[in-house]
Amino acid sequence: MPAVFVCGPDNRNLRKRYWRCPSCERITETVVRHGGWWGVDILCCRCGDRWTDGQLRPRPFQRGWRDERRRRHRQLWDAATHGPDPTFEELFPEYAARRPVVDVHLPDDEETP
Repeated sequence: MPAVFVCGPDNRNLRKRYWRCPSCERITETVVRHGGWWGVDILCCRCGDRWTDGQLRPRPFQRGWRDERRRRHRQLWDAATHGPDPTFEELFPEYAARRPVVDVHLPDDEETP
């Protein structure tokens, strides 16, 4: 059986925001997904559109996509939290433990590697 690798942001860092959606032209409930390597996704709970780094994502060519997206965005809204944007440690937990130590003073006779 062939292996399938899917790469994309996970739903660990979801934040609730109120944002003026350019499609709805209203201030509406949105979910902001911080993805580290993938940028910031803004998901509108009213119209179902998605914005990545300020650009409107393509809409699927299928019947009923807007209702399905609204339902999924509402589920993410329920899972999201209010609060500030995630820190580096929250976005990259695998690198947080390996961050370089800051302010290490070596004796004068040793060179820095």
